[in-house]
Amino acid sequence: MRRAALLIALVTGGWLAAPDVRAEGYQLLWTATYDGPAHRDDHAEDIALDPAGNVFVAGWTDRSDIGEDLNILVLKYSPTGTLLWTRTHNSFPGGMDLGFGIAVDSGGNCYVAGSVSITGGASEGWLRKYDTNGNVLWTLEYPSPSAGDQAVFRDVAVDEAGGNLYVAGCQGRGDLLQSGNALLVKVPMGGGVPVWAVDADGHGLWDEFLSVAVAPNGDVLVTGYEGVLDLFGIMAAYWPAIIVRTSSMYNPTLLSIDEDLVVCRYGPSGSPVWRRTYGSLNDIPLSRYTWDSGYGVSSGHGDSVVVSGTVARIGNGLANFDRLVRAWSGDGNSVLWTRMIDKGEGTYMTDAGFRCATGPDGRVLVAGYTAMTDSYRFGVLTLEQFDPSSGFTIHEDGYSGGYFLVDEGRSVAVDSSGGYVMAAIQYRTDLTQGYDALIRRWSGPAVPAQTAGRIVAYPNPFDPGKAVGGVFKFANLPPRANVRIWSLAGLLVSRVEVRGAGAAWDGRTGNGSPAAPGMYYYTVEAPGAKRVTGIVAVVRP
Repeated sequence: MRRAALLIALVTGGWLAAPDVRAEGYQLLWTATYDGPAHRDDHAEDIALDPAGNVFVAGWTDRSDIGEDLNILVLKYSPTGTLLWTRTHNSFPGGMDLGFGIAVDSGGNCYVAGSVSITGGASEGWLRKYDTNGNVLWTLEYPSPSAGDQAVFRDVAVDEAGGNLYVAGCQGRGDLLQSGNALLVKVPMGGGVPVWAVDADGHGLWDEFLSVAVAPNGDVLVTGYEGVLDLFGIMAAYWPAIIVRTSSMYNPTLLSIDEDLVVCRYGPSGSPVWRRTYGSLNDIPLSRYTWDSGYGVSSGHGDSVVVSGTVARIGNGLANFDRLVRAWSGDGNSVLWTRMIDKGEGTYMTDAGFRCATGPDGRVLVAGYTAMTDSYRFGVLTLEQFDPSSGFTIHEDGYSGGYFLVDEGRSVAVDSSGGYVMAAIQYRTDLTQGYDALIRRWSGPAVPAQTAGRIVAYPNPFDPGKAVGGVFKFANLPPRANVRIWSLAGLLVSRVEVRGAGAAWDGRTGNGSPAAPGMYYYTVEAPGAKRVTGIVAVVRP
């Protein structure tokens, strides 16, 4: 892969993140920053879009300026980035209240999931519905069955066809002599008593669902982690390196356990359909991988189930983290593809993957960050896009506020045009602040009709065997154009037939045999026009 990227750089004269070489592009439309009145920690944890293009954000804000702790924060922005309204919630002055998830229905109402403090140091799951103007319509507070224990709502998804919401989280189960169980709750969109709740326990240790989505057939998809025994004693030794979750949600007695990523599919009635795990005790026996967790789940292309998360590695006395993206078949019986992203450089190398989304063309988008401590950039915000069939990286956006600062992508939502918005946080010690909430919006990729005068080649990469994206297309070609496909060694692979201003390559060589997977380059030449060269990646299952 690195060799291919180097070849791309040599051919094009610049550096591109392999294989992000397609002609279509994305444009950053606007960036918004929220710094609360206390100028301390303000987090954007999740993001959603309504049909009109308005942007909704959930997180929390520090209100120590008025003698309070963290308050739940809800923001609404217009399609052009104007802040329309802000809502906060505080349980009581000393309480810590956190917003983790947000979803929007077709009417522009938003649903916010989180946790609120109750007396005695415990918490309750919290779910609130706001109308399009930010008025509160109803609120649900969900206590743990174990009095005085923790209950947290981590995410919420709308099933408009069924008229219900699905909420993922966890709850302490001291009443069962267990630590805590993963929780999935079905709630009517109109509010009221939950329809049912699934209390999922793995091994009697701490388990949690962190993300939830609804499949096209109405099934419910969840991901998170389950506690497993740390047989090698390395969890406690490296616990200080864990920086990717809110420490207040943990019981200190749990420091001697490992974590495995878990993904589950449930029916609309709450009945389990299938359950899969990924971690050190099953996928890679006796390996050095540990603390594996799913942070995002999405219904992918062709009923596939896509999970994004973070995998921790222990090596050379250091704790490192890789970004994990994996796609399962809809029945859970097959792993379609897996990507393990390791770009971080330095002492504590971190490539974290948080929430994900699926675009209208099936591509998978994952928000996260990369730490490069060798260059003193402790967190570079990333938004990576993956091909739905192969898992190949097809586009990546990055952002760094500067040296010694931390920028983390936390969540992403996609609109109908393929454009997207990201919720992120940035550490502003340069301004003597804590974290600021950061929202960034991009337009969708350019299409031929919007790109007059410029040759467009797409999609890239492409799989010739797939019905969707199975042909590599050229548009806006000049008159009497010649289009050719070449190997990176300079050998002619195919002459592409041109019809009018367009052409299409079916992924075959000149003798009709399928071109091998790999990197190729194309040339477009026409009388009186400048020669155009680009790179195309061919992928096959």
